[in-house]
Amino acid sequence: MSELDLSKTEIEYRSHALEISMARFIRTPKMNEASTEISISDILDVNDLKDIMEPFYETTGLGVGLFDRNSKLLTSAGWQKICTNFHQKHPEAHRACIESERFFKKNFEANKAISYKCKNGLWDMAYPIYLDDEFLGSIYFGQFVFDNDDIDKSFFIGQAQKFNFDTEEYIGLLKKVPILNKEKVDSYIKLFVTIIEKIAKVGKL
Repeated sequence: MSELDLSKTEIEYRSHALEISMARFIRTPKMNEASTEISISDILDVNDLKDIMEPFYETTGLGVGLFDRNSKLLTSAGWQKICTNFHQKHPEAHRACIESERFFKKNFEANKAISYKCKNGLWDMAYPIYLDDEFLGSIYFGQFVFDNDDIDKSFFIGQAQKFNFDTEEYIGLLKKVPILNKEKVDSYIKLFVTIIEKIAKVGKL
């Protein structure tokens, strides 16, 4: 059965939703008069976010990235090399990355960050950004392992063999993936979303 066909109960078993009390961004009169489609860069300054992301990652160990409504990465910090150097460069492994993106987009709700364990074996969390009821993009947090998870090294060795990765290099990068406490991850994400509220250029929150 595809991950996209999971029942609500099964989805909840594989993920958790973090409630964050952040209202949707509200359109200004100028935006209502605009004839062009509003983009996430109209709401958030990408350069400002980049300046925040780097120290956020260095302090928390939690990578973060901003994506537009079409899942295009606009800026990031702390993306794990096991993903950028291996998973995202192999067509079959990358399909799991795309499936994760589809899972998030299908299950996004306002004011909730959702966690999901990718078929490549690592966790991500994502938080949607809305302008009124219009989805503009999302903030992703990852990739990491929860500290109450057992890391199945044989699974990753199998991945390396299946996709013809350099096993030694692949497992070496696995060892660099941050192992994080769930409660701390939740608090880090709440902190980052609060910062986003403060630098947003439109509306009332």
